[in-house]
Amino acid sequence: MNKLTPDRIAELKAKKDKLGARIAKLEASAKAENRKRDQRRAMILGTVALASIDKSPGLVSILRPALQAYVEAHPKDRDIIADLLALRPNWTPAPPPMPKPDAFGAGASARNAAADSPPLASELDAPVPPPLR
Repeated sequence: MNKLTPDRIAELKAKKDKLGARIAKLEASAKAENRKRDQRRAMILGTVALASIDKSPGLVSILRPALQAYVEAHPKDRDIIADLLALRPNWTPAPPPMPKPDAFGAGASARNAAADSPPLASELDAPVPPPLR
């Protein structure tokens, strides 16, 4: 039995090395997937935040402390977000979007927005088609 013991030990060590390599490969794969997921989440969050800033200028004042803390830790990124920090003297927030011209007259958009409101008198005078049979 002593002669078999060194062979058995060598065999088990080989299996251990193979398992260690498989574990390392799986861990690296999981780490890469988590990194991709985090980068995608950051991209989505950034896209939504940037789109929302134009619609809600007050959002910049909410984000500004976190952005300032970020650029203190990462000075190389200061120029990329300087406009959000209002570090550039000529920066002004984007104006709110202009309403689109109403194709049906001034009151049509108000009527369309209030679908639950009763119809206007002019809408009641319109001919009603006969029911289908």
